Amino acid sequence: MKPTLRRHDWLIALTVCLAFGGVGAAFILCFLIGFGLHTFIGKEALYIAFGLQALNLAVIRVRERQLRLGGAPTASVKMRRVHLCFAWFWRIGAVCLLFSLVLAICGISFSSLWVRIPCVVGTILTPLGWLGALASFHRRRQAALVASERQAIASA
Repeated sequence: MKPTLRRHDWLIALTVCLAFGGVGAAFILCFLIGFGLHTFIGKEALYIAFGLQALNLAVIRVRERQLRLGGAPTASVKMRRVHLCFAWFWRIGAVCLLFSLVLAICGISFSSLWVRIPCVVGTILTPLGWLGALASFHRRRQAALVASERQAIASA
């Protein structure tokens, strides 16, 4: 008998909490306290949140692969398109954030438009893409969980 899929994935839960904490800290530091995105403290908070999102997406990617290899049902065409769209949002946002970081490291001022515009675009697209990837993974995991439970009931 195949082992059933566990109801809770603690590694996903831990990395999701860390990523939400990073995004929340960046929001608090940049907007509520008033440091702004284009200050040194704002950039640090932003790139820490970005790193935590990347860690969460890496764990999600590993878990998706395990679901596929475990015989989970394939996603519908619409769901694959949604997942791909949000993945591209995150990738474009990541490239923009990294481009902004490289320009800032190369000595261009934080207040330059070459640094500010990619930073703002990346700040908008990365959390959007991350939340979409998280939602589509949750949907895939729930479908695999239901299929696993149906299989366990059918074999009993």
